Amino acid sequence: MRVGVATGAEKLPTIIITGDPKSSKNYKQAIDVLLSLPSTLLDRVAYIQARTRDNVTMRLRGNAVQTIIWGDSTQSALKSRVLKVLLFKTPARIPATFDVSSPLTPSVIR
Repeated sequence: MRVGVATGAEKLPTIIITGDPKSSKNYKQAIDVLLSLPSTLLDRVAYIQARTRDNVTMRLRGNAVQTIIWGDSTQSALKSRVLKVLLFKTPARIPATFDVSSPLTPSVIR
């Protein structure tokens, strides 16, 4: 995967942070999370927001509001696998919040 400036024509996630990406730890957190996602999910991510090191969230594209609470970038491989299962079991047309911040005890709020 390459990271760069988008032209707007691509279906890429927007990264929302404060400050300069070159020196932002939150930017690094957001990139680490994006790199851990299954490639099949990347084009569904509308934006990823890293407010703090422990507060990374994502919004998926589509008419239904689907949000992912990721937490921090630890256990990203496990979170990614858990999220893939939760998304498979929840149709994209249903609004939901997927919390994988504790991947051993995930939750789906509809």
